[in-house]
Amino acid sequence: FRIPLVAIGNVNHALEVLKKRGFWTYALAMEGATPLTAEKFDAPAVFVVGNEGRGVREKTLAACDITLAIPMHPRTESLNAAVSAAVVFYEWSKRHPASLA
Repeated sequence: FRIPLVAIGNVNHALEVLKKRGFWTYALAMEGATPLTAEKFDAPAVFVVGNEGRGVREKTLAACDITLAIPMHPRTESLNAAVSAAVVFYEWSKRHPASLA
């Protein structure tokens, strides 16, 4: 299967355009309002993963529809950006098995 990755110049503008086209936009954050495991991912999705030092910028968090957090053991400090993205893509793929064909 393939997950399209796109490099863009202005994240917030891209989110605005994608939302107009029916995509739900999700930001990953340590203190997300919605646990990843609770989200159904019913609509086409775009995921914003921030850098490992500062995460997703505040303005970009505000531009996203939902902020997600990956539930972790209390003694786990954090996951790096690549691992976080992999966990999110895995959760999304469980809900969309036909997309993997």
